[in-house]
Amino acid sequence: MNETVNKTGLFDSHWAILDTQIATRADIYQVEKNLEKRIESNSNKILAVIAIAVAFLALFLS
Repeated sequence: MNETVNKTGLFDSHWAILDTQIATRADIYQVEKNLEKRIESNSNKILAVIAIAVAFLALFLS
């Protein structure tokens, strides 16, 4: 009887660890996606600033 309980307890704790790992990986994935969005947003802002600078430069040189 004790062996069954111990095996079940180990089995349950094993699944609890797997659930934690899956949740952690999901959190990491979400953080990566958020960082990608920030990088893309910042890249778009940088490109917009460069485009405005080129437009002003073209106006002044023409």
